[in-house]
Amino acid sequence: MKLLLSEMQKELNEDCVLTEELLKKIDNFNFYRVPKDFLFIDDYVFNCKYENFEKASRAALGTGKENHRAPIENLDKFGSEGIFGKFELMHLVIYQMQNRLMPTCMIVYSDDTFELSSFESSIKTTVYRKFNEIAKRIEKDDIVNVLFVTEMYTYNLKDIENLDSQERVKHAKNEILSFYAVDNQLSIKSHRYDTEKVNDFKYIASIMHENQIEKEVPAFMNPIELEFERLLNKKGNKINAT
Repeated sequence: MKLLLSEMQKELNEDCVLTEELLKKIDNFNFYRVPKDFLFIDDYVFNCKYENFEKASRAALGTGKENHRAPIENLDKFGSEGIFGKFELMHLVIYQMQNRLMPTCMIVYSDDTFELSSFESSIKTTVYRKFNEIAKRIEKDDIVNVLFVTEMYTYNLKDIENLDSQERVKHAKNEILSFYAVDNQLSIKSHRYDTEKVNDFKYIASIMHENQIEKEVPAFMNPIELEFERLLNKKGNKINAT
């Protein structure tokens, strides 16, 4: 309805008080503020052990604005360690303040703007879907870098064989804050912080400045890496053709 009214305004090219009132009322409807993926998409996982489907419980952090992009320079207050370092510092500070963190994607565009997407889900299906959706946008929206932060558990593999994700939690050794990034040149970065040490700035500095070269991203980020790789190959083929 909002799209229809907007098109009518453009076609008639005149101010209409009634149309403006209707548009304002639509903006105030709660359903209009709900993200589209919450209205139209449900995430499930099939539990082979119990032969049933589990529907995800989900949450997301929104700004209420249609344009979610912000200039990269807005991150300058988090130091001069590059985009990955600024992303780390921003979320380490958040974690220090509240001892928890929503999984968050940072999408960087070629025009030096970025977008944050923070969400939670009771199952991993949502994470895989999110990264597949971002991968499909990379070429169209000219995305050049994708970063991600999430809390994770570490385990002894022998303790969690044949256990599902919910059953594994009680076997967790400790909790870590994991940061990942992959860009359009297939440069991969990763840092992991013990959540019990994140208030120690010397510890943070030691992790941030370690010379760590990652060769792989987590499985759920594979669609991002594969799409960047496809576009690099596509660009290379065009150069060779000329």
